[in-house]
Amino acid sequence: MNVPTIKLLCWLSSATLTFGIAAYAWDFRKNFPQIRQPFDKTHLKQVLDENVDVQLDVKDGISYDEVREQMIRLNWTGKADPKPVVEEVKPTEPEKPKYRPVKELVQVLTILLDVDDPGGSRVFVNFRDPAMGVPDGNLAVGDKLPKPHDSVLVHQIRIEGIEFAFTDDGRENEILVPGDDGTEPLIFKVGEGNVKVPVRRTLPKAVPRKDERLAETRKIGRNTWELGTEDMEDFGENYAEILTRDVKTRVHFDEKGKRSGIEITEVRSGSSASRHGVQSGDVLISINGEPVKSEQEAIRYVKNNSDRYSVWEVEILRMGRHETHVYRSPDE
Repeated sequence: MNVPTIKLLCWLSSATLTFGIAAYAWDFRKNFPQIRQPFDKTHLKQVLDENVDVQLDVKDGISYDEVREQMIRLNWTGKADPKPVVEEVKPTEPEKPKYRPVKELVQVLTILLDVDDPGGSRVFVNFRDPAMGVPDGNLAVGDKLPKPHDSVLVHQIRIEGIEFAFTDDGRENEILVPGDDGTEPLIFKVGEGNVKVPVRRTLPKAVPRKDERLAETRKIGRNTWELGTEDMEDFGENYAEILTRDVKTRVHFDEKGKRSGIEITEVRSGSSASRHGVQSGDVLISINGEPVKSEQEAIRYVKNNSDRYSVWEVEILRMGRHETHVYRSPDE
């Protein structure tokens, strides 16, 4: 092919292309008004909503049902879906109580209500649950019950009842009313000058004890001791020697310079006094509400009332805080 022929072909191709573009432009301009018209939404919706059953020849292809089962539902086995398993709903059992009532844990034996200082009130109780490890105990406001019930604490002490609070979230306070279990506790009010006024004169019922009387004094609760028979007999016969050998004391004076008790300056380790909970620095204030200001007064009061009392409440001042120590005589 020579050069003139190639030029002729190029010219014919360019002319044909130019003519095609011109024809397309003329057609577009002619139909432009119609193209600019928006779609008829109503007509479009009717077309989309029409239920057209399209039958396709799938001799050489894959049916939609197979695609749905294998690719969408991932059922490659071709088997029908198993029937859904309906779980049997079992009836729920009634919920058991979450907490034990305080009246099942504590029995009130004696209440000592301080009308001048409510925080100084005391309550002597019997711990009913053997898991606590002690039969009796002396409780004050803020004290907790022994483990495993140490989430229960004394919130307030009143004649009408003992209010207990709980460290467990969501548990409301409970009030234990003295005498609601058939017993009649001995209740005292303590007023000015530590004078005790009995509110009820009936004595509490004796709590049955499995232990036999012990020779030596033992601690049976918080600030509570059971006196041993041999210790009581030894003190009754040799109290002067015991006081000289085991402890050293001096008169305690209050801020006004008046005698207000007996200060323990020294206690011999392992002595009878130490077994009874006496510590160096303690100040003996009163015995059963009777103020004592010297060793002679304390000894005289105990000897003169030994046949009258079986429970001795000793008020002491320890590290600036008043405490009551309870000593119970063994059963006769």
